Amino acid sequence: MIDKQNLIAIIRQLPTIPQAVLELQKLLTQPNVSVADVDRVIRTDPALTGNILRLANSAAFGLSRKVADIPQAVTLMGFKVLGNLAHTAAFSKAIPPEFPGYRLTAAQFLRHSFVVGVLAESLASAMSLAANRPYFTAGLLHDIGKLVLGTFVATHDQDLFRLLDSQELTFVQVEREILGVDHGQVAAWVGEHWQLPAELIAAAELHHRPDEVPAEFQPIVDIVHVADMTAHCLGFGADMGELARSIHKGSFERLKLTAELLERVASTSLERLMQELPTEGRDSVKLRCQELLHILVVDDSSIIRQMVCKSLGLAGLPPHEISEASDGAQALSMLREGSRTFDLVLADIHMPKMTGTQLVGAMSEDERLKSIPVVIISSDGNTANHERLRALGVRALLRKPFRPEQFRAVVRPILSDETARS
Repeated sequence: MIDKQNLIAIIRQLPTIPQAVLELQKLLTQPNVSVADVDRVIRTDPALTGNILRLANSAAFGLSRKVADIPQAVTLMGFKVLGNLAHTAAFSKAIPPEFPGYRLTAAQFLRHSFVVGVLAESLASAMSLAANRPYFTAGLLHDIGKLVLGTFVATHDQDLFRLLDSQELTFVQVEREILGVDHGQVAAWVGEHWQLPAELIAAAELHHRPDEVPAEFQPIVDIVHVADMTAHCLGFGADMGELARSIHKGSFERLKLTAELLERVASTSLERLMQELPTEGRDSVKLRCQELLHILVVDDSSIIRQMVCKSLGLAGLPPHEISEASDGAQALSMLREGSRTFDLVLADIHMPKMTGTQLVGAMSEDERLKSIPVVIISSDGNTANHERLRALGVRALLRKPFRPEQFRAVVRPILSDETARS
């Protein structure tokens, strides 16, 4: 068990959130805010000003011209995006190079935090919740407890991961079991040190326990909880134990959320994230010809199909056309109808009517289909099933949830190999 005083001592060593960011946060909740008001607050902190302009001019935002000052940034990006940039710039300075206990780098941690912020803001907007609430910031800062707890997790990693593997527990539950505290509880102490507003502290402390939230903070905590779980499901996770996660029923009911709305928010957010999240190594696969690639995505979940389709856009592929099937039987029919030849099949294992394993088996017995490379994307951890799939000719197995860079690393070599053989 961890001594709280040891944690507090580490928290006191964290960089503080600049006063200008705290003042900007309050300012942007007020009506009739002017560009001059925002500029006056930010210019009091030259380092913050420089970091905001650096982010605004990065390739992630793809602006048509360079941003030279804060008023121009507001004009081109708007108050809300500028506020998000200010928080991201300030927060990034507090992130250590790596989180050994969580097996994360600073870039992976910030990526997950940013994605949860985007999803939280998009979800709140889609549900027409109060527009002046800091949903993005709450999502961005939801895991601040890990800034401190990672060192302690590392010293108990054998016990933690043994318990994680032996039982169906989330990493948060394992933290409590082994350390006596979880990163949400630690986040509250970090938030107090940073003098954050009470609603941001509540979102960071209780995003894994949304049923325990005071009524005044319930909506923002529910939003951050759903955004966090959705980020993991979309492959933008940030720690071990990602598969042992689910959205609390209470959050779904309180927000009057539907699966259709969540899928729509995830899809539109992915469009934004694919533009704003920088990705290394987007050089295209070298093809001997410039023919359009045909790729078949097979999964009974429409949100997973959308995630895979968006990830294909990050894979650095030449022009391609994607077809979708909701189960193995539909996919097999599309493959056999002969109107086109597919260059790649991406399929789940557990599906109605015909599983992914049955689909691969049927393809292996068809002379015309058995040469089409198949990648299985599934949360199935059955190694015997994996061995059978490989014996049937599956080229790779990718476990859900996956990150876009993992997807790219698997898909591109397969397509490069196929085109080299042609």
